[in-house]
Amino acid sequence: MPALIFWLVVDFGLGAVILGAAIAFLEAAAMILNHVTTAGMWSLTAILMVTGAALLIIGQLVFERRRPAMIDNPAHLLIGPVFIAAKLVVALGFRHDLDIIVGKRHQASSR
Repeated sequence: MPALIFWLVVDFGLGAVILGAAIAFLEAAAMILNHVTTAGMWSLTAILMVTGAALLIIGQLVFERRRPAMIDNPAHLLIGPVFIAAKLVVALGFRHDLDIIVGKRHQASSR
């Protein structure tokens, strides 16, 4: 909850996108929980967290060829979801004010 509140305060629109995704993921988790034991759910949670962190680190080291920022400053983990939400809303054609932040160059039409 504190992270969701942080994202809503930083940018309400992007925070709402993240909140929507969080609700969908919580619904999926509730459905999974109905089919596994408590120990199974904790095991699955641990596996997913370790796998996610490993893939994040490997992705930045291999594909971006730079040291992951979260290693030096774990607070960067809070910025990642906002950046992904920003990329999503820009890709969908909303929030053109975020084009520069997410690295998309705004091209003026020559009409």
